[in-house]
Formats: sequence, C-alpha cells, structure tokens
Amino acid sequence: MIRAILSAVTGYFLMAAICMAGIAATWFGLGNRFAFVGDTNEASLGWSLIQLGVGFVAAWIAGIVATRIAGPQARMGIALLLAIILGLGGLLWYMTANSPLQALPEGKSIDTLSFAEAGEYARNPSWYYPAIIGVGCLGILIGFAQQLPSLLAEDKSQAPQV
Repeated sequence: MIRAILSAVTGYFLMAAICMAGIAATWFGLGNRFAFVGDTNEASLGWSLIQLGVGFVAAWIAGIVATRIAGPQARMGIALLLAIILGLGGLLWYMTANSPLQALPEGKSIDTLSFAEAGEYARNPSWYYPAIIGVGCLGILIGFAQQLPSLLAEDKSQAPQV
C-alpha cells in the first residue's frame, strides 16, 4: 500500500514538474504574443495544443515511473494517480468555470506581462480542461501498459519453481 501511494504522489509531482517546464519553455521560447488570443488573456489555440502535447508526454512518463515504483502494487498506484488527476483536474475545471474572468492590471498589456503575471491572469479556453484531463489519463494508462509486460515477467520469475 505504501509503495502504491508513494508511486502515485511521485508520479503526480513528476508530471507537474514536466508540465511547468513545458509552460516555461513555451513562454520563453515563443513569447507573450503566441500565448494569447489578440489582446485578451485567453490562451491561444497554439499554446493550448502545445500544452496538451506536453501534458501527454508528462503523463506518459509519470505512468511509467509510477508503475516501476509501485512494482507489484502498480494497479493500485496507477488507480490512485488517475484519481488524483481526475479529482484535481475536475476541481480546477469547476473553479475556473465558476470564477469571473480577471482583467489585466491597470497599465498592463499582453506585451508587458511577466511569466508570473501571465500565470495569474491567463484563462484557458473552456474545452481545454476536459481535454487535459483526458490526455493526462490516457498518457498515464499508456505508460502503465508499456510497463505491464515487464512487471508480469518479474512476478513469474519470483514464483517458486516446481
């Protein structure tokens, strides 16, 4: 049980770290104007699609790592990781859908936003939240499925020989 919990928590933090690195790389690599639709604080389609791709890769890696850490308890670890993604993703979706759109601070424009300010004021399109939850779950399951044959082989090798 402890390995399953540890694997889920490790997988979640690994996924979050990879996603944050992807967000920073996209921001500093492609700039403010790429991130937003015109002069609004809504994330652009290009930005959203790149983040979905990064999210998939992060979830895939997290699924692999969580499965390896959990070992024989991999199914439980992956189930816990999926529950975390569904729970936190659903909560974020709900909170965002029910919060008013924040205007940029006085005197600020898209061109003058810092990375931290953009994170505070940016708003993803409404379709993004269910998409990122789905992409995350899919990536985790693919990572788990890729590791399953080696886990099954390890289990058979540890069985007593008759």
